[in-house]
Amino acid sequence: MAILAGLFALLFGRLLGRRKGALASIAAITLYTLLVGAGPSVVRAAIMAGLSVFAAQVGRRGNGLNTLAIVAALMAFFDPNILWDVGFQLSFMATLGLVLYAEPLTEAFVRLAERFVPNDRARRLSL
Repeated sequence: MAILAGLFALLFGRLLGRRKGALASIAAITLYTLLVGAGPSVVRAAIMAGLSVFAAQVGRRGNGLNTLAIVAALMAFFDPNILWDVGFQLSFMATLGLVLYAEPLTEAFVRLAERFVPNDRARRLSL
């Protein structure tokens, strides 16, 4: 969903301008969510993607941990039973793992790669 949000924001931003492009990309994310069935994991990803587009629109950098907590609280507010949905739990925990461990694992990879290739190339490999 993050990749789609980035593509939508880039495409619509160039075609419609920054503000209208952000609104169009949020609408496209919503439409895509409805087309794929709007399961709890898809809704979580869509809300996070929408918040990321909004954060970029107002000039802020999204914080994955805060965004994930806000989305979980928002979804639980509208449907408290979602907390017992296994799909939501697995999606939430997988995303939490990515948010918490992506950067340390990337740095560990760069340190390992620097043993075999120059520093700048090791950094580029991690992207």
